[in-house]
Amino acid sequence: MKSILVEIQCDCGFHTYRKSETLVLSDFEVDIRKALMENTYFTIRCPRCGKEIIFLHPFAYVDKKHHFIILLKPKQAFCEDDHHLYHEDTRSRKRIVFDPKAIKEKLCILEDDFDDRVIEIMKEKLRLQLERQGREIVDIVYQDRHEDSLWFLVNQEPLAVLYENYQSIESSLEKEKYDRYLAIDGQWAKAWLALHK
Repeated sequence: MKSILVEIQCDCGFHTYRKSETLVLSDFEVDIRKALMENTYFTIRCPRCGKEIIFLHPFAYVDKKHHFIILLKPKQAFCEDDHHLYHEDTRSRKRIVFDPKAIKEKLCILEDDFDDRVIEIMKEKLRLQLERQGREIVDIVYQDRHEDSLWFLVNQEPLAVLYENYQSIESSLEKEKYDRYLAIDGQWAKAWLALHK
């Protein structure tokens, strides 16, 4: 762990500092994982006006058991030097996220030992299929695996997709080298599908 003081300012003029961590090892920081899963670690409620404030600072979450590292940074601050963080670890999947609220889903996917590239492609295919049926899709979020299905929340409603769909997509992807941090999200999946029609 490495602690910093983060400056937090609300639109109403309230100003404070909050102690936060920049490096978290999952084996030792169960409370931080819980806060990440509840989407509360990077939020504070303004004591003056009650508004929820989301703050952001460089943050690395290292899970040696499931072999992944999640790096959170503002998009404009992500640079080539970031790829040197844990570069010697060639067994861990390396991911960059730019929104603190994206960490929860990323943790669920990677802790379940799934390839998030496949999950994002599945989500995009599901979005396209449902939109062709005339449904307006606000969001699709991975939940978990149960027997032969993967479960997603589509606009907060549960929907199952057969695991064989995951296997089919997985077999079409190149093996990952784990040498760079990748932003694997909906935009990545759209670009991948555009190239692999």
